[in-house]
Amino acid sequence: MNFNNFTIKSQEVVQKAIELTRQNGQQQIEPVHILKAIIGESETIVNFIFQKLGVNPATVNMAIDKEIQTLPKVS
Repeated sequence: MNFNNFTIKSQEVVQKAIELTRQNGQQQIEPVHILKAIIGESETIVNFIFQKLGVNPATVNMAIDKEIQTLPKVS
């Protein structure tokens, strides 16, 4: 996989997912890290879809954080 073939926004999301993984002391990036990074971006299709569906972003963020905390940590 060539990281340079990703769009700028995609590269930013992957970088944020890497940072989230490190901050939580985890060894590998999981889909939940990527989802949190995507939701953290201000203008994404995911946020637009959530808004159209009437999803509460705070509730989603809490559920994602809870899931991230259940992942194995490395010390």
